[in-house]
Amino acid sequence: MAPFPTNALMARYNDVSFRVGGQLVVLFEHSSTFPINMPLRILPYAMDILYALMDNKGRLHGESRTRVPTPKFYLLYNGDKRLEDDTLRLSDAFMVKDDDPFMELKVKIVNINHDSGEMALERSEYLNGYSFLIAQVRKNLLGGMSRDEAIAAAIDLCIRQGVIANYLNENYGRVIKMIGYEYDAEREKREIAEENMEKGMGIGMELIKKVQQGEMSIDEAFRAMEKLRSMEFQPSF
Repeated sequence: MAPFPTNALMARYNDVSFRVGGQLVVLFEHSSTFPINMPLRILPYAMDILYALMDNKGRLHGESRTRVPTPKFYLLYNGDKRLEDDTLRLSDAFMVKDDDPFMELKVKIVNINHDSGEMALERSEYLNGYSFLIAQVRKNLLGGMSRDEAIAAAIDLCIRQGVIANYLNENYGRVIKMIGYEYDAEREKREIAEENMEKGMGIGMELIKKVQQGEMSIDEAFRAMEKLRSMEFQPSF
């Protein structure tokens, strides 16, 4: 893998794509939540980038082959969910499973947690430093610090120990804001999930009551719950 760019800490907000020797398109995206839909998210970006880099766009209908860089997709992951596989596939989202799908897009997951042993951490000072920083933030949170205290203490520790110290000194406020935003986003997702669960349980109780009162069959209730599970169900009772 190519060396990680010096704007590594800002990768939360910007994907990075570049050519290596005129042969590769490499996309990075940083994620602290499990990126189950990443292949679908990357697909339109990949199409746009490949088209922009395409040689001889005006000759697509000709007999000579149009060349494009060979695409490779990587995701930098520092979430706390255990990974069962290091590759995400577009075909996993297909409604009809196929052992040999006609269309595929694979995303390689690079585990950048500080204890992962990932080789990319050894190759990049910035990536390794960022990984150490996040590990310290989590340690501080587990120790009872508030979010802001945990982030500030982790950054101060990195600076004292010389871990990407120059970058952190120059971008202290930006890094605090970036990490704080990330933890706020995770908390918001948890709160939304809890709220949706409460709503779902309430609707489920309503469905059970309607079955008991003979206003709805068990099959109808089951179908309604399936729609609710897929977030498509809008109660009309």
